[in-house]
Amino acid sequence: MIDHAKDQRVLRLESSSPYLWKKVPLPRAWQLHFELQHIDKLYASLVANAVELDRERLDAEWALERLRIDEEQQGIVTERLRRNATRLLIPLPVISSENWERGSQTGIWHLTSEGAAKVRRALHEERKRRQDIWLPWLAVVVGLIGASIGLVVTLKEG
Repeated sequence: MIDHAKDQRVLRLESSSPYLWKKVPLPRAWQLHFELQHIDKLYASLVANAVELDRERLDAEWALERLRIDEEQQGIVTERLRRNATRLLIPLPVISSENWERGSQTGIWHLTSEGAAKVRRALHEERKRRQDIWLPWLAVVVGLIGASIGLVVTLKEG
């Protein structure tokens, strides 16, 4: 029975009108955004026209599809944070810690909101530390350039 319901859900999603975003090579985050809009539009019309028993089943299917897309989006965010942390040599939390969770629909490991906030905070601190190294030197160089331009102008006039 469960397999039959899943087959119907897959058929329903695949048989709906094809959209351009399925054929154009877009970033995965955009594809997921468009897919979520498509699913919401499809299921909203199905739920509105369904009888009571079908409405509950369709609501459950809708929630599962939204959960699947949400988990994929969280996986993309985690991958971006991981790439940035690796580039700046910032360690990520250990996967077995409370900062990670495994998606129930996709099986993808992703950072929890607290874990993502910790990584973002560490990224911000590292970028600020690196900026604090070169920013004073930039101010000195700009000041010297301005002073030398002013000196050249006064020497040409005088």
